[in-house]
Amino acid sequence: MKSRFVLSLALMCAVVLSLTVTTITVNAQQSNQPKSETSSAGASKDQLDDPDSRMMRADNYLERFTAVENVERLMKENLEEIYLLKVMVTNFPGEGWKKEYDELYEKYKEGLQNYYKRRVITAQRVLMDNKKQISDLFRKAAEKYRKDADEMLDVCAKSVLIVSLNKLTRYDPDKNKQLMDNTMRLRVAYGKTDDAYEATVNHKYMYAIYHYRNAKAYAIKIMDDLINEEMIRKDFRDPDEEKVIRDLVSKKNGFDLETHRADNANRIKGEGKQQSQQTK
Repeated sequence: MKSRFVLSLALMCAVVLSLTVTTITVNAQQSNQPKSETSSAGASKDQLDDPDSRMMRADNYLERFTAVENVERLMKENLEEIYLLKVMVTNFPGEGWKKEYDELYEKYKEGLQNYYKRRVITAQRVLMDNKKQISDLFRKAAEKYRKDADEMLDVCAKSVLIVSLNKLTRYDPDKNKQLMDNTMRLRVAYGKTDDAYEATVNHKYMYAIYHYRNAKAYAIKIMDDLINEEMIRKDFRDPDEEKVIRDLVSKKNGFDLETHRADNANRIKGEGKQQSQQTK
């Protein structure tokens, strides 16, 4: 009886030992096998480096979702800013902005092409680079607009001064009102240049250009009102005053005001005339 019990116990130990060895063997074999495939397993290095690869879409789903929103926003914003740059580059060809404009426009088209090919993460990167290109060109343009506004307003300030010292302004109510109106315009114009400066400090160069355009619009209005040949004949009979006002007229004529008027209205000089001639 006792021997049977010992024999049964020995058989049980042998079975347990056999199962243990089998389990260890199976686990060792599984550890030597490659891990179960994920969505990106089996992808080549180029596919893994490409965030828009089909092999990677399951792994970067959230990034793609965010990229779609950003790309759709950048497509609209960049295009509106490119239209503005187109007007500026065309109106002032001598500034040498054409090459940079062509490069950023090609970059914009590259971003769109990637978007239409459903490569949204790449499109987002390209359009963000394009945004920086646009900002850099706006920064250069803002400096030119600042100089133009300063030069025009300097002429306006001298014009207001010479009119305020003219004896007819003291006794003629119309002349006095004209002086007050243009003095107010001059104040507002300089206020616009202050706004442009703040926008430039905050790296909002496009808005700085809008403020400088407003300042130039006021300056042109002042010059049209105060600096003309008719005023020289009627109001400035003193030789010294006449010389000063004629110098101001010469500076006014040197500004190419027709181009600035068109640019302030965000249109290309001569574009409206060409369209009207075509419709006739």
